[in-house]
Amino acid sequence: MTSLSEDDRKTIKDHPLNDSLDRLQRSLLDVEHSLDRANDIPEHICQEAVSRLLAALQNTEAAFVLRSRISSCDVASEIAHLFARVRNGDFSYTHYRPLVKLIIQKASDYDIWSAILDLITTLSRVTPTPASVPPTFDNTPITHSSTSQQGSEQTRQLIEARVFEEIRSCTYQDVEGFFDKYFDRKDWTDCARNTYKSIKDQYVNGRWSTLPDSPTQIQMQDWLFRLQEDFLSRQRRRYYTINIPNELTGSEARRQVDLIIKQKSGEPSDSEHDWRDIEVVGKLKASNSNGIKKTLVQLACYARDVFACQPTRCYLHVFTICGRVMEVWVFDRSGCYSPGLFDIHNEPE
Repeated sequence: MTSLSEDDRKTIKDHPLNDSLDRLQRSLLDVEHSLDRANDIPEHICQEAVSRLLAALQNTEAAFVLRSRISSCDVASEIAHLFARVRNGDFSYTHYRPLVKLIIQKASDYDIWSAILDLITTLSRVTPTPASVPPTFDNTPITHSSTSQQGSEQTRQLIEARVFEEIRSCTYQDVEGFFDKYFDRKDWTDCARNTYKSIKDQYVNGRWSTLPDSPTQIQMQDWLFRLQEDFLSRQRRRYYTINIPNELTGSEARRQVDLIIKQKSGEPSDSEHDWRDIEVVGKLKASNSNGIKKTLVQLACYARDVFACQPTRCYLHVFTICGRVMEVWVFDRSGCYSPGLFDIHNEPE
């Protein structure tokens, strides 16, 4: 195994894996048990299990601090390259099996990260196999014929059904510690708190005074844009809405999106956007009468387009506001997570 420097060991000690990989144990064990029994396990099962493992590792704090042995990048970036290769079909489970066994054995963090560094070095010497069509998470390409490009309802339903199958076993609600992990102690946390302080005068008698009790989609959208103009005009990022699918480029799918957040450019445009630039996606509705499943599938489609256009992105912030009920989500390459629903009038901060 790759020897770890003192700095590496300190980083690994300061940023332990803890139980971050525990939820992957079952899928990894299933793969290993099938191989041990000499079963002819479909490759896409191995591929999916490894993909989820790489996504989870990429999202750890240590991965952002540890440095690559073969480039000037951090280990998170190197893992992102491995993930892209796996998803593009350049995959042999043999390369990943030593790491998988360490995860199953719950080996020390030092051994696991040493194995990851070994893996990065080994696969850097292997020429990637080109892939013409990017696969989905379960390794089956979705191609777009001229018929599907015209917005065939049948094609849309098939794609959404596939996306639902991808996320149904890796969607987690009521996640404890969600805000601590994804919102606290970030370089933007103080700025967000200061923004709230600047607008809290609008919160009067237990509700936002300038927002209807149960706002419609348009009312919520107008309210957010007014807040932006009145309180967020100096921020580096802005809200935009995509009303015409052709305004959003970078993906074969043409989508309308209620709200996106991206950095302001030198010449900001309200009508030209690219999936490569999107940092947050919002879904606004008067109610959730269609149910959480349909909404979640739409969010997952957005997240998949973002990850396809931003291969080194670790996770994506997403939120829904249905009337007065909000839910925030984080999508990463292994699943989606939420702390649960809350009422924006009852819990303003």
